[in-house]
Amino acid sequence: KAFRLLRSKLYDMELEKRQNAEADERRSQIGTGDRSEKIRTYNFPQGRVTDHRIKLTLYKIDSIMNGDIQELLDGLITADQAKRLSRLEQETAEKDKQLAKNEKDLHELNDENKRLRELLKQNKIPY
Repeated sequence: KAFRLLRSKLYDMELEKRQNAEADERRSQIGTGDRSEKIRTYNFPQGRVTDHRIKLTLYKIDSIMNGDIQELLDGLITADQAKRLSRLEQETAEKDKQLAKNEKDLHELNDENKRLRELLKQNKIPY
């Protein structure tokens, strides 16, 4: 019964962790809707379109309004790829750090194992 209770609590903790991560991801995509969270500005007198998310300004408002948005899309794709690459590099660095720690722990365990084997050979196992 205790094992079932423990398993249930662990499942609930993992489920809550996943739900929180999913909610954080949603919030980061949606934003708050404040005026300061502008996505794009169309300035007709200057013939300018600015995408504030990627800080890209194009002086081609006429062609953009006629559907020629490829340059804008390319900028968005590049920014998205850069963000993903940065996230991947960060995750890789964290995993490398954990791997180095695990390797250090393994070396320490191997050293302890050798020490214990020597003591066993000498019949000097400490109790």
